[in-house]
Amino acid sequence: SRAILSNMNFGKFMKMAGLNGVLKFDHDNSELSILVNTNSTKKIIDSNNCSSLSGGERSFTTISFLLSLWRISESPILFLDEFDVFMVK
Repeated sequence: SRAILSNMNFGKFMKMAGLNGVLKFDHDNSELSILVNTNSTKKIIDSNNCSSLSGGERSFTTISFLLSLWRISESPILFLDEFDVFMVK
């Protein structure tokens, strides 16, 4: 299904930055949670409480999420301009 494919793609993108990420789909309640496990914190961070992620980790998680959705859907958007503007400390 598309949920499984997007979850697999999200995990692949997150591993590129040394992070572990999972998309948790709750189809019954029409909810999506993004779970991130950083190597530094050794704990799972829910998308509802991502304050312990650094700005770069939050930005990379967002881009990984977008790219994983683009892999399963057709989008007229072909590229992002200056998506990394907030990744610099």
